[in-house]
Amino acid sequence: MAHRLTGTALLLVGVSACGGEDEVECPTVAPVDGIGVALHAEWTTGRPSTAVIDYGEGSPDRYRLHVSDDYESAHAGTLLGMPPETEVAWRSTTVDEDGVETVCEGTVTTGALDPDLPYLSLDVDQPGQDPDTRWFAGTMVDSNFDDALLFLVDRAGDWLWWRKMEKGQAILQFEPTPDETGEFFYTRFDPDRVEDIGAAYRLKTTGVRDGEGQRLVMGHHFVFMHPDGTVAYSAADKRDWTDPSTGEVIRVAGDDLVEVSPDGEQTTLYSSWDHLPVEETSYWSIPFYPDAEDWTHANAVTYSEERDSYLLSFANLATVVEIDRETGEPLRTFRGDAEPLEGAYTVEGAATPFRHQHDPRWTEDGTLLMTSLDPWSRVVEYEVDDASRTLREVWSCGAEEQDYVYVLGNARRLPNGNTFQGASVLSFLREWSPDCEELWKLRGPDDRRFGNVLPLQSLPRIELLAE
Repeated sequence: MAHRLTGTALLLVGVSACGGEDEVECPTVAPVDGIGVALHAEWTTGRPSTAVIDYGEGSPDRYRLHVSDDYESAHAGTLLGMPPETEVAWRSTTVDEDGVETVCEGTVTTGALDPDLPYLSLDVDQPGQDPDTRWFAGTMVDSNFDDALLFLVDRAGDWLWWRKMEKGQAILQFEPTPDETGEFFYTRFDPDRVEDIGAAYRLKTTGVRDGEGQRLVMGHHFVFMHPDGTVAYSAADKRDWTDPSTGEVIRVAGDDLVEVSPDGEQTTLYSSWDHLPVEETSYWSIPFYPDAEDWTHANAVTYSEERDSYLLSFANLATVVEIDRETGEPLRTFRGDAEPLEGAYTVEGAATPFRHQHDPRWTEDGTLLMTSLDPWSRVVEYEVDDASRTLREVWSCGAEEQDYVYVLGNARRLPNGNTFQGASVLSFLREWSPDCEELWKLRGPDDRRFGNVLPLQSLPRIELLAE
């Protein structure tokens, strides 16, 4: 048995379409306030039902939004991926526990773009790009890192979603939550590292914050969120240290690896103070912290489910430590362009060692991928040899461009074997082929910087039905 309901005017105002105790209401579909290209759908069903909405330009056959996978009476979701000021056709389908299907159809027009959104230019657009990577989620900040814009864009640089954030916070990470709820999360910190305001927040696709967030005590830089909502992050750990050569007592900032549960319980897994010697590097007196010397400068936490281990990147030490999640013990320490460290893996032979690295992570092939500044920015990949405790460089791209990305930056291996590179302070995103051909480059304005940018193969709870 099925009900099919049509008539745009009726459907868009959410008028009851079927009478009786099993009353069915069709969706109200309208542009999200302040994010006009995003369309929010909301409705109720008299009996618990599953629900999807198919939609697209002209006909509802491009995307499918999975609104309710379980039997629910209240349904809500956000349609993403549509151009501005475009008529969108949609079709909702609900199925109750007896298999009764109700279909509603209608159209709605997306809103205009915010005229203050930065212009993104497509500088390079060549064949061979990863066909599954169509969208990008991230943040864009000003030169002071205290004026942030959260965004979703496509490969052409078209804005699909955005939210302007309140000034005075460093917001460098924004991406879909890994629990498939259809929400996002973002982190915030004090751009001047004076106040301890670190936190991770969940954000609905309507731009409304969901809940009070999780405190990231003394947190900074990039974090990792697990599917259960646990967040792993680097926390500044400032202690007094006595310089053995002078006897001077100096306030020094190391870093801890901390997990915080969804209910706020904090667990310290690892501390640099317990496992690494204090070193005065060339970055020692750069005023990153106003009240301490910057010793380790942790700048990324990544996680491997297969290994059940974290990689914690210490940029100032040209060091990456692999840490067992269960025990908190260091499993391996990888050392780049720095003084030798007992037991650490080093870069083999004449290859240029990594330095001021960002975003180290394991690839599916078991290699180590990261960005490096040595002396020019590049993406570099190493094969790990446990027998000889060495890193063997097997691939690298970007040094010949002579880009100098001294803040942030990230790299991801894409499904087809290409590699994504984000270059924060130079305000561009790039895709490399395996033979280092630049296939795609999206550039932002000179007065803005990209934070962490995540290439996406899907949008939150949205299935691509047709190209």
